[in-house]
Amino acid sequence: MRWLALILAALICPPALAINKCIVDGKVTYSDLPCPSSAKVENVQAPPPADMTEAVKARVRTIEDKQALRRKDNERIERRWAQDQAQAREDREAKARCNQIRDKKQEAEYWRSEFKHPDNVRREAAKADFYNDREFFECYGHVNGNQ
Repeated sequence: MRWLALILAALICPPALAINKCIVDGKVTYSDLPCPSSAKVENVQAPPPADMTEAVKARVRTIEDKQALRRKDNERIERRWAQDQAQAREDREAKARCNQIRDKKQEAEYWRSEFKHPDNVRREAAKADFYNDREFFECYGHVNGNQ
């Protein structure tokens, strides 16, 4: 904000338009104020004022470019954070699904060992095999590697 105040001050306060060369007792002084009446006066043309508008425009463009880059960086960070959150959610869901599959497989294996009738044993063995296959294809490496 300080730079903005300086730029506005430079634009609002015009530079001196005339420079007076005063010679008093052989000494030469330059001033934008009028010379004393006893001094010899020579008017000197002031140099043209520097074109501050181009410098100001360049500075404003630089600041706008920096702000645009900052916005893009913030958007990139937000996208990355959202992707990380989505990946973490997917990992939690996959882990929960694998735990559920393992529980069902263990339950089927338990009942297979408890049942005496061959039809019940076959049914529970088939369930255990089914959940064993699901565990292998859905959980092998993905969740086991992350535990």
